[in-house]
Amino acid sequence: MHTPSAHAQQVYANGTTVTASGTITTSGPPALLAINSGVILSTTPLTITNTGGDGARATTSGQITIAAGSSIITTGATAIGVSVDGIGSLITVGNGTQITTSDAYSSGFYIYDGGQIDAVGVTIDTAGTQAHGMVVYDGGLINAAGTTITTSGANSHGIAVFLAGQISAENISVTTTGTESHGIYMTSMGSTFVSISDSVITAQGLDASAVRSVGNNTLAIANSTLSAENGIGFDTVGGTLTANVINSTITGGNGLLNVGAAATLGIDATGSTLNGSATTAAGGVSIVALTNSRWNVTGDSNISFLDNAAGSLVQFTPPGSGAGPFKTLTVNDYLGAGGTLAVNSISRRRWIAIR
Repeated sequence: MHTPSAHAQQVYANGTTVTASGTITTSGPPALLAINSGVILSTTPLTITNTGGDGARATTSGQITIAAGSSIITTGATAIGVSVDGIGSLITVGNGTQITTSDAYSSGFYIYDGGQIDAVGVTIDTAGTQAHGMVVYDGGLINAAGTTITTSGANSHGIAVFLAGQISAENISVTTTGTESHGIYMTSMGSTFVSISDSVITAQGLDASAVRSVGNNTLAIANSTLSAENGIGFDTVGGTLTANVINSTITGGNGLLNVGAAATLGIDATGSTLNGSATTAAGGVSIVALTNSRWNVTGDSNISFLDNAAGSLVQFTPPGSGAGPFKTLTVNDYLGAGGTLAVNSISRRRWIAIR
């Protein structure tokens, strides 16, 4: 089907099975396009360059296999690295593949209206505005393991699920550096689900949160580290976010959690460490349940409900001096069945544990 050439070209499978190999250089249409149950296979690394179009796209039950060690480079707005749409469509991306996009709206992985992307050991690097690392929009699933994601543009999230869909990620590294480029962004009209395990997610940009949630979303975090250097750990703008945190560390440079007036946040932490202050707006609901976990309170905080179960510790970080400033934690409902509160004593300048 395909032989290497310096001229513009496309590998196209419309209800047929074809093989791609070598170097594919094109402009506009996807370099690899599988439609109507068509299949594109590659057994050796591909080098794909597309100016103004996607690197690979599968639609209407099309399937594409991108061999290990391949390279996909796209330039131009909305030029996505790997794109899938429609239930039954699938792209599998092999170990060691490098995906690079450089312009606005050019995400590394993008699923729309169903379909699936499976990836192992892939590196994604995006540079444009709203060029996310991995996106599921209105249904579909991304399975990623051993993947490294770097985004540098503004509003370019590492992991994003819009309207509905799922992302499951294991042993991944995510770094975002742009303004309001969140590590994980979830917004739904139905429900979204993101599962992260054995991973490190770092949001470094201004007003960039580790997790930003709008709508009704569920997040599972295990054996991972999430941090926002200049933002919030869990920023729940609206709707309900349920976060299950196991053996993980969550840190917000501007606060552990922020809950908006029409929002609900539930954090169930087991064997974990939470760092930062908490802000809950009037009309918002925040629930923090700690089991064998620690919350380091770094500033004045207020939450709706705190369950400080046995083996857990809520500790106020030390003031700057013996004269303060000291921190307050306001809780509407508190349950302390064996948990510990560690507060500072002004008179003795020491910590007092309250059980």
